[in-house]
Amino acid sequence: MRKFVILVLVVLFSFSNGYMADIEAADNYGRGTEPSIWAAKEVNEARNKGLLISELDGNFRTNISREQFCKLIVNMVEKTISDEVEINIENPFDDVDDEDIIKANQLGIVNGVSDTEFAPNKDIKRQEIAAMMMRAARVIDEMRSTMYVLDINTEGISFADEKDIASWAIKDIKALNKLKLMKGVGKNMIEPMGKATVEQSILLSLRLFNGYLDFIKDSERILANLDEKDLINLKNPIDFDTHYTTFSKNEIYNIGDK
Repeated sequence: MRKFVILVLVVLFSFSNGYMADIEAADNYGRGTEPSIWAAKEVNEARNKGLLISELDGNFRTNISREQFCKLIVNMVEKTISDEVEINIENPFDDVDDEDIIKANQLGIVNGVSDTEFAPNKDIKRQEIAAMMMRAARVIDEMRSTMYVLDINTEGISFADEKDIASWAIKDIKALNKLKLMKGVGKNMIEPMGKATVEQSILLSLRLFNGYLDFIKDSERILANLDEKDLINLKNPIDFDTHYTTFSKNEIYNIGDK
C-alpha cells in the first residue's frame, strides 16, 4: 500500500511539473518573451549564428525601432565580413549617441530624419527596412569584392500598393522581393508604410545573411568546376582581333555603357 501511495505521489508530482512548465511557456508566449511558433526555428538559428543581439532576445513581438534595427543590421554586416566596422566620423545626430547608429550612417546604410535628428525610438517602416537591407548588402559586396546584389533584374515586379512606396525605396523593395527576402502581405500588397516586429526583423537579417553565404558557396562551386581555358576566358571576356578591327579612344571607353 505504501509503495502504491508513493507511486501515485511521483506521478502527480511529474504531472504537476509538466503542467506548470506548460503554463510558464504559455505565459512567456503571451508576454512576447518567446517567439511565435512560425518564427521560433529561425530565431534559434539566428541566435546560434550570433545574429540575435542581447537586447532583442526575449522581446520578440513588439515593433522594432530605428535604433534597434540599426544594431541588428550592423551586427549582421560585421558577422558577414568577420570584422568590426571602425568608426571614423563624428556623430552627426543630437538625439542619440550609439556606436551602431554611427557605424550604419558612416557606411551609408541609414540616414537621419534630418541632418541632426535620428529619432532612435521611432518605429521603423517596412520600406526603410528594405532600403537599409539592400544598402547593407551593397556594403558587404564592396567590402568582400563580391556581386551578390549587383544588377538584380526586377523587371515585371509590381505591387498593388506601389504608389505608396517612396521613390528612394522602390528599387530596393523590388530587389529584396526578387531575392525572396521580403514578401508581400497578401493581395500583391507590400505595405511599405507598415511596421515590423522584432521577430520579423530577426528573420529578415538571418535570411540576408544566409542568402549571401549561399551565393558565395554557389560562386565557389562554379569556379571549382571551370577548367583553365574557362578561367582565362573569364578573365578576358572580350577577344579583340586588332588586325581587322580598330577602335577610337571614345569607342573603347564606351564599351558596356549601353
